[in-house]
Amino acid sequence: MGKTRPASFRLSSDVLDQLQRESAKANLPLNAYVERAFRRYLNYVCIIDRMEMVYMMKGTITSLMGKLTDEEIVDSAGEAVERFVEAVTFANGKFDGGRALKLLMESFQYSTFASVEFFNEGDTLSLRLKHSVGPKWSLYMATLIKEVFKKAGVAADVKHSSGLIILRVPADLLETV
Repeated sequence: MGKTRPASFRLSSDVLDQLQRESAKANLPLNAYVERAFRRYLNYVCIIDRMEMVYMMKGTITSLMGKLTDEEIVDSAGEAVERFVEAVTFANGKFDGGRALKLLMESFQYSTFASVEFFNEGDTLSLRLKHSVGPKWSLYMATLIKEVFKKAGVAADVKHSSGLIILRVPADLLETV
């Protein structure tokens, strides 16, 4: 988090009341909760909108993907690569591995269905995405991620299991952004 600056906002009473209730539930000061809400909106909701994604219940995604073969999942992920490239280009003015990694990190950092951990392992940056969407979603995302970085000319190691996706890329990739 960067340096802070004061700001003043006028909010409807009902919005302020809801923010106060939610911050109390989260055991956070109101200011910290509001900043987290802004960050989630700016770094997740705006990205979802930019990428023209739709919100869907996790159970629905799991059910729909469960009806597809692994080959159909891989084909679908392959078809999504160009849309991901377009989203990175739209958001950043151009497409490269560093910008793809940044968008990927931001989109999962504030999601509600997954947790993301980042590890700098010397010359390698490791992103570990833990989720509960199931093995087909892991296959889809691992395929998409692998193909996006291949298109960017980046050597990426992508592994997945039922509830985990691990991406390893050169650590200096973020420095290119």
